[in-house]
Amino acid sequence: GLMIRVDLASLLRRTGNALQAEAECRTALELAKTPKQFESVLLAGLNHQLALALQAQQKFAAAAAACRSAMARRGSDASPSPRFNGTLGSILADWAWTELQSVPASASLATETVERAREAEHILRELPRLQRKPEAEEDWRWTAARLRLGQAVLLQALADKNLDQATRSARLQEAEAMLATSSTRALPEPSLGASREKRSALEASIASA
Repeated sequence: GLMIRVDLASLLRRTGNALQAEAECRTALELAKTPKQFESVLLAGLNHQLALALQAQQKFAAAAAACRSAMARRGSDASPSPRFNGTLGSILADWAWTELQSVPASASLATETVERAREAEHILRELPRLQRKPEAEEDWRWTAARLRLGQAVLLQALADKNLDQATRSARLQEAEAMLATSSTRALPEPSLGASREKRSALEASIASA
């Protein structure tokens, strides 16, 4: 059934088989189009798993669309989902940071990239868990979210030409604190395999800013 495919997709993604996870999610979503009426919560979960699989492959535009679809499936009356919101914020932060890494140092970032980082920051800051100090045994998913929040803040500090020097310096210090917090914690998810390298590049950017 569909739930088996959802569980299989999650397992595939966590073991580094994101492409197969994407295929399982898409097959399940096709099955959900049959006359049988499935719960919207199941469809939301399917779209969320698809978003995660796409994110792991750096298919960020499709991942963001799938995650927004998952959020819409929950209905306007549903309370915000920290899990879905956190995923969308992380996708946007990854997307913006990947674009930053592909641009020569002498070139300016596209406005869309800065806007993605800004939206990511807004979404992640709204998560109640990230509004509190990190716990000693914090789940690695929240550590990853803090890392991505730091990335989003740093990208804006480096690329937003509308910031004055005082604001830019304050934002750089804030990003450094977030990245320092996440640097001492393990991030086991396969899709975060490059996070250590990203963090080093971020810290180098702070030092030279």
